Amino acid sequence: MAPKESRKPEEGTIESDTCAYHSANELSEKGIGSFNAVDVMILLVIAVTFPYYMFNYRNDLIEAIYSESETKLIDLVTAYKEGKFYLTFTGAFSIQLLSFLSSHNLRYVSICFSTGTLMNTYLIARRYGINQIISAIPAISIGILPNFETLSYSVTVEPLFLYLFTLAVYLWNTIRIQSVKSYGKITLLSLTLGVVLGLLSSTKFIGIITWLWILCICVPQAWNLISDVTLSTCDIIMIVCAKFFFIATIPLAVFSIIQYNQLRNWSVDSPEYSQYMSSYFKTYLRGREGIPTTIFYGSTVRIRHLNSLGGYLTSYNMSYLGGSQEQVVAVSDVEDSEWNQWVLEPSSESDRLRPLTETHNALLRHKVTHKLLRASTAKPPISEQEYDKEISCTGDEEYKGDRDEHWRLETTKLHEPLATHIKIQLRNIGQSCHALSHDLKLPSHWEVDAQEVVCLDPATKKYSTWEINVIKPGSIGNPTYTDYGVDRAAIGFFSCDSWKLIFEVLCRQFRYDYLVENFSETGGKITLWPFSLDENALVMHSWMSSIVAVACWVLWMLFLCVRANPWSSGESSLWSTESQLLFDTSLECVFGWWMHYYVFAQSKHDNLSVVQYFPSYILGEVLFVLILSAVYNWRKSSLTVWVAYLSFICYKARM
Repeated sequence: MAPKESRKPEEGTIESDTCAYHSANELSEKGIGSFNAVDVMILLVIAVTFPYYMFNYRNDLIEAIYSESETKLIDLVTAYKEGKFYLTFTGAFSIQLLSFLSSHNLRYVSICFSTGTLMNTYLIARRYGINQIISAIPAISIGILPNFETLSYSVTVEPLFLYLFTLAVYLWNTIRIQSVKSYGKITLLSLTLGVVLGLLSSTKFIGIITWLWILCICVPQAWNLISDVTLSTCDIIMIVCAKFFFIATIPLAVFSIIQYNQLRNWSVDSPEYSQYMSSYFKTYLRGREGIPTTIFYGSTVRIRHLNSLGGYLTSYNMSYLGGSQEQVVAVSDVEDSEWNQWVLEPSSESDRLRPLTETHNALLRHKVTHKLLRASTAKPPISEQEYDKEISCTGDEEYKGDRDEHWRLETTKLHEPLATHIKIQLRNIGQSCHALSHDLKLPSHWEVDAQEVVCLDPATKKYSTWEINVIKPGSIGNPTYTDYGVDRAAIGFFSCDSWKLIFEVLCRQFRYDYLVENFSETGGKITLWPFSLDENALVMHSWMSSIVAVACWVLWMLFLCVRANPWSSGESSLWSTESQLLFDTSLECVFGWWMHYYVFAQSKHDNLSVVQYFPSYILGEVLFVLILSAVYNWRKSSLTVWVAYLSFICYKARM
């Protein structure tokens, strides 16, 4: 393809602010977003003032005893240093970074990251072309918030996350104002932004939303390049590659390297965490194992529910309060227990010497209580759905059962013998239903931390798939054995086994966070985060200014829609560079505010803290000063109104 020739505006056309297009190089040519010596002085003031305040006025909190959440994070860091396996409520990078630091200095590290967050926030506002005085408002508003001060002296990943988040936004806006001919500088900045986004996603998984947000706002930038008639096709290709290629690829590479490094670091098994992992993953920690290729009657097995976190079919020496009032059957997370072991018995003596296949009916006898697993017409005492059937244990060790105690272990390989670690469905013959489990847990007053098990027809395959694991082969038959599991020494960065294990860790972390860490915990309502009130008027208005800015932007958009006239001449509807920049950047802030806020509304648990609103709050504060700057530029005298208003708020705060 031949390069597109550069074209100059024809004689008589309107140039500059009323040009028919906005040049991709306008921001650079007009010096919008550039720094000077005053900016350096303000940054030094922020760098000194905030730590000074924290060390001199909040020193008692810095030296306070570690809270429960802080202790958890320190324990995870210790486990990483010792090579122990863990499932964490945070990303891998924060653990790896903190492992290089002494636990006695972690609170000081948080203060450093919080100070960097305030400095980045000021720089973001300056990159939008806002003057120094107004640009300092977001840093001041964030710095005086009690929640932010609490984060700044706590051992938590939030200060690191907020620092990387604001750094990513700053780098993106730095790329925006670069000359389109500065290929080398744009490439270096894009590479740096890609690394920061990868570290951000590896610190907290919400960082992935930040990455997606920046990818989305890259699209209008690319469109603006294509529409610039002064650029040739070759120029556009070069700029797009330099500007966006690293943002799209480097974060994934950084995230992958950090996850792989975490996987390779795990060399010591931790049963309290590994019990939630698959049998395949356990072999990575415990070594490969020899498993029987066939299963004979008389074998002792565990039956694991694959959709649950731990999910071992278990029976307890207690009875249902309703329904059949027989022995309780549930799904438990505890792996090393005799209460989740079952002995396979034939339903017919003629099958005793044969290997077990899915064409034969089997009895599942509980190893401890010697009762048989059964399904009945009774309603489950927890869910109490009419179409669900109860699963329980009944009889004694002499009881041989009837069709309600007959189970068929169904696989996709008809007539082939069952093997260890094979996926099955448990079909009850008498009730013609499949055993399944879900996230509904037994009542807390039962003092059993387990999930309900029911029998249902038809049953969703996702919830009715189990895995059979042989604990002790039966004395009958002569099974052959084969090696099972992953060879730790053979895996590498490009190994399929590595990424299979990493993918499982990521999935289990989310389910562990929901089902173990936060299942019974509650926090503040997400809908109230933007409207948190405080007794201090200054703090309250600093917090509320974020959502006020979003509301003002919505009203502005409605006004533009009402005022729009599609029959007007093109020239009269054109915007200046500053107006176009305001529209683009404010739209980006609102879109980012919504993305980082909305994702928490989809959380499966309610144990969420208002500090998780900070990414949205920061973008809302930037939007606030964008609007404030636009009003000031429109009418300089408006600054006196804001000063009077701020003076009134400060007066009320002192009362």
